[in-house]
Amino acid sequence: MMIRLTGMMAAAAILLTAGSAMYVMADEAEQPVSMTLNECRERVLMHNLEISAGKSGWLAAQRSFRAEQGAVYEPSLVMGAERAHTERENTAEMFIAQGVDDFEESTRVYNMQIEQPLPTGGRLGFGYTLRDIDNNLREQREMEGADREFDGFLGLTFTQPLLKNGGFSAVYARVWLAREDSEAAFHEWRRQLMRTMAGAEAAYWDLYIAQQRVAFRTDSVRVAEQILEDFQERAAAGRATDLDVRQAEAGWAVRDAQYLEARRQRRAASNRLRTFFSETIAVSDALIMAEDLPELQQAEIDLENALLKTLSLHPEYLILIHRLEQDNVRLAFARNQRWPQLDLQATYGLNGLGETSGEAWDRIQDGSHAAWSVGLQLRVPLALGVRERNEYDAAWLRTRQGLMTLENTAIALSNQMASDLQSVMSHYQQAQRYRQMRDMHQSLLQTELERMKEGRSDSRKVLDAEEALTEAREAHAMSLTRHRVAWIELDLSMGTLLLNRNAEPMAADEYAALRPPQRRLP
Repeated sequence: MMIRLTGMMAAAAILLTAGSAMYVMADEAEQPVSMTLNECRERVLMHNLEISAGKSGWLAAQRSFRAEQGAVYEPSLVMGAERAHTERENTAEMFIAQGVDDFEESTRVYNMQIEQPLPTGGRLGFGYTLRDIDNNLREQREMEGADREFDGFLGLTFTQPLLKNGGFSAVYARVWLAREDSEAAFHEWRRQLMRTMAGAEAAYWDLYIAQQRVAFRTDSVRVAEQILEDFQERAAAGRATDLDVRQAEAGWAVRDAQYLEARRQRRAASNRLRTFFSETIAVSDALIMAEDLPELQQAEIDLENALLKTLSLHPEYLILIHRLEQDNVRLAFARNQRWPQLDLQATYGLNGLGETSGEAWDRIQDGSHAAWSVGLQLRVPLALGVRERNEYDAAWLRTRQGLMTLENTAIALSNQMASDLQSVMSHYQQAQRYRQMRDMHQSLLQTELERMKEGRSDSRKVLDAEEALTEAREAHAMSLTRHRVAWIELDLSMGTLLLNRNAEPMAADEYAALRPPQRRLP
C-alpha cells in the first residue's frame, strides 16, 4: 500500500515542479524535430511562396519603371518605301507649264530618319529622302539624257509642343507613375513579408502552447492512473468504497480523452506552422517541436517618437504616400492636357537633283540648294475640352481623397499602436497573476495529497485539485504566449517587425541597390 501511495506522490511531484521545467512528451513514432524561433524565421524567409510571389511583383514593377525610363530618351530608326503612279489630263495652265496634254508619272520614294525624343516633349529628326521619278516630261520635251530623275533631301525636322503635351510634367508622367508604382510594390512586398513573418511567429507560439497542453495532460493522466490504482487497492482492502473507485476511473477517462485531444491539437499546430514554410506532409511528416520559451518583456515606448518611426517604416502608410504621389502626377498631367494643342514645326536641309542617285547625293554635298520652313499648328476643341476639364476635376478629387485617406491612416495607426501597447502591458500583468494562481493551486494540491495520505480526503477532491492546477498551468502558459503575440501585433502596428528581427529589406544593401532613384527627374 505504501509503495502505491509513494508512486502516486512521485507522479504528483511532477506537477508541483513543472513550473520551472516542463516535460514535453512526444512519441518516437512521430519523429519530432526541434526548432528555435530564429530557425523558424529563416525557413519562412527562404521557402514561403507568398513572400516569393510578392517579391516577383515588386521586381516586375521595377522592370516596368526601367522600361518607361528608357523609353524617354530612346531614339528610333524610321525607314520607309513608297511607290506611286499618276495619270491625268492637263489643264490649259498645266499644258503651258509642262508642255504635254497628258501627264504620266511613276515615283518611288525611299526615306530613312533617326528620331530623337526630347525631354521637353518635342522630337528632333535627321534623315535622308530620295525620290526616284519617271515621267513623260523629258520625253515630250526631247530632253537629252536618262528618262528618270532622282530628287534627294538631307535635313533636320523639329517638332515642339508649346502648350498641350509640352514640358516635363507631360513627358515624364509615365516615368513618374511607374517609379511610384515600383516603390509602392516594394512596400507591398514588405507588408506581405511582415504579415507572413508575424503569422509564422504566432503559429510558433500556438505550437508551443499545444506542446504544453500535451505535457500538462500527460502529467494529469499519470496522476489519475496512480490515484485509480491506489483506490482500487484500498477498495480491495475494504478501506474505500466503489464510489471512490468509479470517481477515480471517471477522472482517469476524462484526462486520457483530454490528453488525446491535446495530441491532436499539437499535430494540427505543427502542420499550420509547416504551411508557412510552403511544405506539405508529403515532403516531411516530422512533428515540429518549438524549442524556445516565451519570455516576459516590459514595454517602455515613447508614443510620440514611436509614431514618427511608424510613419517612416509602416508599409501601409508608405504605400499610400506613393499612391498619393501618383495622384499628384496625374493631376499635373491633367492640368497640362487642358491647354490647346499648339506645335512649333521647323525643317532645314539641302536638296539635290540628278540623273542618278549618286549624282543627287553629290549635289546635296555642294550645299547650294538649301531649304527651310518654320510654322505653327494650332488645334482647339470646339467644346473647349469637355474630356480634359472633367479629367482634371476627377484627378483633383482623387488627390484630395488620397490626402484624407493618408491622414486617416496615420490616425488609425496611432490609435492601433496605443491599443497594442496597452495589450502588451495588460498581458504582462495577467501573466504575473496567472503565475501566482498556479503557485497557489500547487500548494492546494500538495495539501490535498497530504490529507489523502492521512485518510482525510477522497479521490474526487484530489482529482479536482489536480484539474484546477492543470488549468492554472495552462492559463499561465497561455498568458505567456498571448504576451508574445501582443508584442508581435505591436511590432506590426509600429512597422518595426522586420527591423527588430534583422530582416528589414529597406536597410539591406542588396535591396537598396535595386530600388529606383528618389530624384524627381531620372
